[in-house]
Amino acid sequence: MRADAQRNRDRLIAVAQAVFSEHGAGASLDEVAKRAGVGPGTLYRHFPTREALQEAVYRDAVERLCAAGDELRSNADAKQALIEWMRLLLEHMIARRGLAEALVNALGKQGDVFVVSHRALHEVGADLVDRARRAGAARPDLDHRDLLWMIHGIAQAGTGEDGTARTQRLLNIMTVGSMSPPTNTAVTQPQS
Repeated sequence: MRADAQRNRDRLIAVAQAVFSEHGAGASLDEVAKRAGVGPGTLYRHFPTREALQEAVYRDAVERLCAAGDELRSNADAKQALIEWMRLLLEHMIARRGLAEALVNALGKQGDVFVVSHRALHEVGADLVDRARRAGAARPDLDHRDLLWMIHGIAQAGTGEDGTARTQRLLNIMTVGSMSPPTNTAVTQPQS
């Protein structure tokens, strides 16, 4: 792909990300092209269908999330890295809930975009959970798959008027429950 065509494609994906976030996965593709500063023909040359653009936006978001997870892997504090991963994952799921639903409706849950994306998210999540467990920061029975399900549930609970406050509260509860309790070497005896 020529450099200018790649720039147009990248700009269309970035703009579509914003437009879908603002107006939902069914937002006007003409609005995407207009905001990206290209004509509709350019958009359709890169993405012949709405689903093709949605899939590219979703893949790009997952790639960025996994890149952030890779950076967190190098964080010396395994506990903070895992907590930050949980926060980023929740933000990702909330921001792309409508997009994911549209893609499931168009491609099915077993579509390639989901298989590849879930595999990448599981790999990063498993590594961060394993690091935190080995460091004694996470519960020894914490499983990265359970963590993903819990965060998915929190994302689903985050609708309505108090959705943001609810998701933050639930994430805080989940974070506390997922981490190992601090070890206390001093044993206190009950007073008689």
